[in-house]
Amino acid sequence: KVVLFDIYGTLIISASGDIGSSSWKGQTGVEVLREFNVGINPKISEEALGLHVVHCFEDAILSSHQQSKEKGIPNPEVDIIEIWKNVLTTLKEDQHITNIPIDLPYHKFAMSFELYNNPVYPMPGMLETLRELQQKKFPLGIVSNAQYFTPIIMKHFLGVDPHYQPLPLFHERLQVYSYATGRAKPDVWLYEQMARQLIELGYEPSQCLYVGNDMLNDISPAAEVGFKTVLFAGDERSLRLRETHPRCIDCKPDRSVTSLSQILNILD
Repeated sequence: KVVLFDIYGTLIISASGDIGSSSWKGQTGVEVLREFNVGINPKISEEALGLHVVHCFEDAILSSHQQSKEKGIPNPEVDIIEIWKNVLTTLKEDQHITNIPIDLPYHKFAMSFELYNNPVYPMPGMLETLRELQQKKFPLGIVSNAQYFTPIIMKHFLGVDPHYQPLPLFHERLQVYSYATGRAKPDVWLYEQMARQLIELGYEPSQCLYVGNDMLNDISPAAEVGFKTVLFAGDERSLRLRETHPRCIDCKPDRSVTSLSQILNILD
């Protein structure tokens, strides 16, 4: 009665197969600094600056993860805006940059860096499949590792104004994003939150179909809370079978598809 989706690697093609998982390129960091008028120390070579940007970025994420794990969160998610604030502060303290604009739009800065490194595009058949599911009166939802810019990107691909419109086609109460909770997949906690929302709306978890491309992050935790599962195997870059992972060895999806439109055949 309900269909839920992962985003990266399922609804969206990602150059790296997932959000934020590409090798962070130093040159990209330098280009984004220039784009947003951050003062660069002319005595530092571009190569050295780029390497330091990547180092500071990765270090800030590791530090944030460690702090969250010490609070008992097994799979933490970062606030990417806070990460970049910390990175630029460190770059200035290390004298790799000379100034940070007072009005720097960190939300645009973070999104630019992500999209330079990890270009995205709608998965073939995404919009048509979602529209047909909506026409068939299936409430649609999302459980996804994401950042604040992910719904903005989805709105763009779905053809609505990213700034003012709610995310179309998807039920407002059936959207769970890692950035909004501070917890990331494969933490089953995100799926438990979705299960509670479904029950409040009058649906049982067993009446829900969850579609994802990753056996560990998607299929295993979705099955743990009682969802029916579909493994999307239509994109070689994003398919994650995790065959040797302990949580995946005895886990099998209820169905597998190689195109999103095949979900309609399963439901029919």
